[in-house]
Amino acid sequence: METKLGKQSIGCEVSSCAYHCNNACELDRITVRACQNCTSGHADSETLCGSYQTK
Repeated sequence: METKLGKQSIGCEVSSCAYHCNNACELDRITVRACQNCTSGHADSETLCGSYQTK
């Protein structure tokens, strides 16, 4: 199995985040958290970036 270590990238278009840099995230790792009280079964409405910080 090929390792992906060192090859990952975090794309991000949320320009209000402190870690946003040219449509990418400056962090090496992000935490994805579930939104509270969401049970739609759709990732786009149930998940959010737990590492988000305002500028």
